[in-house]
Amino acid sequence: NNSSGEEEEEVQQYQPVPVRSCFNGLTLYRADVWLEPKCRYDSYHKDDDAYLSKRYQHACEHIVFHECLRRVLLEKEGGGSSSSGEGLNIAVQPDMT
Repeated sequence: NNSSGEEEEEVQQYQPVPVRSCFNGLTLYRADVWLEPKCRYDSYHKDDDAYLSKRYQHACEHIVFHECLRRVLLEKEGGGSSSSGEGLNIAVQPDMT
């Protein structure tokens, strides 16, 4: 109870929301993920064409990077060419955006 008469602001807590890729704000990567030599923000792979911007004719760099990480993870796990990337966790923390 606040004795000064001021109303206390109710803080709403959110859980991370799984997403395929995201940007705008702080991104945290495990070191072994960030330092993966095959993946860079300016990499290109033919599968990235699915994410081409009609206006700019290229995919956003964060999508290219995240899709590359999925492909590399699947290769390391022996997952072949599946594009699910189930082992790569990307999430947005809504109250931090």
